[in-house]
Amino acid sequence: SGAASTKGNCSCASTSASRARATSNICSNQALIALTATIHMAALGKGGLRETAVQCAQKARYAADRLSAIPGFSLAFPGVPFFKEFAVRMPVRPAVLNRALAKAGIVGGLDAGTLDKKMKGLWLVAVTEKRTREEIDRMVDVVSAVVSKRKLTPTLALPRRGSGK
Repeated sequence: SGAASTKGNCSCASTSASRARATSNICSNQALIALTATIHMAALGKGGLRETAVQCAQKARYAADRLSAIPGFSLAFPGVPFFKEFAVRMPVRPAVLNRALAKAGIVGGLDAGTLDKKMKGLWLVAVTEKRTREEIDRMVDVVSAVVSKRKLTPTLALPRRGSGK
């Protein structure tokens, strides 16, 4: 555009000055994220990215198997492959588990119902290569303790997919 101000200056000059004072710049943020990713991949080395992916998949599978062993828990989409995230059906609300896990210093899963009403009651769990078997076991122990302390009533139990309830 470039309309002149009363002082004869181009209006784009004031826009440039505003950008200089900006507290955030999306381009700088993107460049920093790209730089961080590049450094991380370089540090991993030639086979490091593959090893990271394998660890994510194995640890997520371990967590899914451990959680599925808790009475009332099951994978929401059994037989569907997953990488490092999976959804769980369970007899308690995700918020109840997340509060208990937070008290234990553990970040819980995402209540998928907050994203889509059709996913109400599903708990989306993510496991990366950074989690140890001991940390996963500790998370499962906290979840088990929460479930075992609650007396479940039929209204608290979530229907299984395809059960017609």
